[in-house]
Amino acid sequence: MLLTVTTTHVPATDLGYLLVKHPDRVHSLALPTGTAYVCYPEATAQRCTAALLLDVDPRRLTAKTRRVVAGLTLGRYVNDRPYAASSLLAAALAELTGPFDLIGDVHGCRAELEALLAKLGWTVDRDDSGRPVHATHPAGRTAVFVGDLVDRGPDSPGVLRLVMGMVAAGTALCVSGNHEQKLLRKLRGREVKVSHGLAETLDQLAAEPPGFVAGVGTFLDGLISHYVLDGGRLVVAHAGLKEQYHGRASGRVRAFALYGDTTGETDEYGLPVRYPWAREYRGSATVVYGHTPTPTAEWVNNTICLDTGAVFGGALTALRYPEREIVSVPAAAQYYAPARPLGPAAREDSALNLNAEKISILAGHPVSRTSMV
Repeated sequence: MLLTVTTTHVPATDLGYLLVKHPDRVHSLALPTGTAYVCYPEATAQRCTAALLLDVDPRRLTAKTRRVVAGLTLGRYVNDRPYAASSLLAAALAELTGPFDLIGDVHGCRAELEALLAKLGWTVDRDDSGRPVHATHPAGRTAVFVGDLVDRGPDSPGVLRLVMGMVAAGTALCVSGNHEQKLLRKLRGREVKVSHGLAETLDQLAAEPPGFVAGVGTFLDGLISHYVLDGGRLVVAHAGLKEQYHGRASGRVRAFALYGDTTGETDEYGLPVRYPWAREYRGSATVVYGHTPTPTAEWVNNTICLDTGAVFGGALTALRYPEREIVSVPAAAQYYAPARPLGPAAREDSALNLNAEKISILAGHPVSRTSMV
């Protein structure tokens, strides 16, 4: 598996300092599943490309696999399909140390995304039609999107065009959200319920060239469930991730990363009550996620939700890592009415739906709140 990152920011060879890998040498790192190599096919002041080659050793995979699919000779190698290849590469990416700008659920709010990138110091590049297609940061920061780029907002294609360009150029990473998964199934001809803003995205994509829509499908199909970065000190997943799932690849892990978990109850708005996994989290890795809209970004046991409801008239929020600085821009309008109010009362009484017994169980679990800048 091969991943390349290219920069044209002068001097481009500063990419070596960013990755802590000298451009004049080939670097190797032994992993539980094989060997990762980092080299620089080109390294000039004007253009520099770093290549990460992951050489997977099937014998090591066999040694780590405990369950074999009955009747399938190669089951020990492929029983995590389609997540294995991308997740193995993601494990190698743990060597990426940042700095990162982690960005919450965009939901088609392209103008707010541009404003947030500008506030974070990024420069947005445009095509001949004036559409944003790429962005770079003068300090070589990497953007990391927590998923849910699409649906509900006014310009999902514009958001996709920009993020796809950034990911292709190596200036951004992106995990899949549940809205990306649903859109992908629709684009692949599967039967899905057109709801929760999907209709708006489909209408917007209908005005785009077929080649662009095909590219969107390819992009969405390549998104993984979560990233483990900075040597395991940072985990990014759309709906968050329990410690025991970090760096693992399975259907169960992917489902939690995309959708989270629920208590089995519904609130007064008819919505499922999210299981408060973050209140039980005691891991050393910082977990950054989105998925559940909240009025302000909150630190809960070294986890933080960056979905501050931009599409619902709230704000689009980013976390600067490792600085742990929260940066946000207000939404220009309410583009979509939320099923549940975003106010603090709604979060405490409806989103968590805690009765007296549950509160007593959770007593003593610290929760700190950070207001948006």
